[in-house]
Amino acid sequence: MKGPKRSLDVPKIVNAVLELLAEDPATVPTLRGVAARLGVRPNTLYTYVPDRAALEGAVVEHLLDLAGPAVLSGPAPWRERITAYALRLRAELLARPGAVPFFLSGPMNGPNAVLVGEGLLAAFAEAGLSPGDGARAAYAVIVHVLGSAALAAADLPGPGTDPEQVLLERRAALAAGPPLTSAASEVAAGWNSVEQFTWGINRLIDGCVPSLP
Repeated sequence: MKGPKRSLDVPKIVNAVLELLAEDPATVPTLRGVAARLGVRPNTLYTYVPDRAALEGAVVEHLLDLAGPAVLSGPAPWRERITAYALRLRAELLARPGAVPFFLSGPMNGPNAVLVGEGLLAAFAEAGLSPGDGARAAYAVIVHVLGSAALAAADLPGPGTDPEQVLLERRAALAAGPPLTSAASEVAAGWNSVEQFTWGINRLIDGCVPSLP
């Protein structure tokens, strides 16, 4: 006797992808692999995600939502809203480093992507930028987040590795290098840190909105 038919939807498919990535961040989930994870035939997925691009887009949408795009339209000042969302999105990506490449190859055109884009445009409009300059600034913020996340994900220590020990070793190696590198070793060792990201996003905003009060 057959058991009850398994119900399927996009959130369940996305969760299956994230589970596969959690087990092996270096894996590249395929529709066949995701279907096997869910215990269904690959053709069953096509109703929900017709191809790989749609699969990646669904994951992108999920992570954009997890970062809480509502913060971009909250009551905080415009700069705080931008930096808060940027930090939250970076954190969600680094919690799932295997999903970072999806943002570099998958489409960013779903409802949450639109919500994030509109929120950034509104924040930069509040800062006094024209629609054109606001669009450039919004794109620069997303590029900064994705670039930082991609580099930081590649730099994450492996399982069982002490992050502090890795930082000490990196700092020592830089300190033993050429004079300018040695002088900057304390900062350079933490290039992929939250502190560096925050510094960068604020300098980026300063450049986009040079007439800050």
